[in-house]
Amino acid sequence: MTLGFYKKPTISSIVLGILAFLVLLIGVGNLDDIVKWVGTPFMVIPSSLGWIDMVKPSEVINIETSQSPNVLNFTRPGRYAVYTADYDYLMISDMLAEANAPPWLKVTDQATGAQATVTFISRALMPYDTPFAKGRAIMSIEIKSPGRYTIESPRRPAVISIVPDVTTGKETLITVLMLIQVIFIVLPFGIRYYRHYQTKREVLKTMQVERRAASEVLWNALRKVTKKNEDEKIESNGWDI
Repeated sequence: MTLGFYKKPTISSIVLGILAFLVLLIGVGNLDDIVKWVGTPFMVIPSSLGWIDMVKPSEVINIETSQSPNVLNFTRPGRYAVYTADYDYLMISDMLAEANAPPWLKVTDQATGAQATVTFISRALMPYDTPFAKGRAIMSIEIKSPGRYTIESPRRPAVISIVPDVTTGKETLITVLMLIQVIFIVLPFGIRYYRHYQTKREVLKTMQVERRAASEVLWNALRKVTKKNEDEKIESNGWDI
């Protein structure tokens, strides 16, 4: 039995389906980068107004942890964030943070021997994370004075990125600023859609009223014809009522 609605797929539709699947697969595999690049444009205006800061590509320092320790020269004091896309580092960091255990990264001032304060960042990937560092933020380093520091980490073939931490403590502000921009972008489309919906609704109401009126006219005409036929039948049979 052949179904009448079946249509044999064409070569072009098959190729388009394969391309769509590949795009979806690439998107899923690079979801973290997509989220960050989508959020980056919403950081530009607040940054240009001086409300928040953005990480520059030149400020990202990548460290190969296959060799440890590493030496890094911090030219200015402040808070720095550690990013990574390595699955093991991400999982270990989440487990240690949940258990309130010490971080697996040690940062030591070579001049004084003092260890810098390293704390976990217990949050998921966010649109305001810098797209210039792979993965998400897992730790924060507090550098009190500039100088050369020794970076100790487990030896494994992975990469961690150290960038200025411009988001810690400002998460709520950044989120609100991004939401305001999204509202200003979406609002005109929402108003246009609402007006289109209202117009369509009014048209449907008018059509319903017209159909109801037409149905009533038809129904009344049908009743008159039926009554006339009944009267003629009674008259032809000579019924006395």
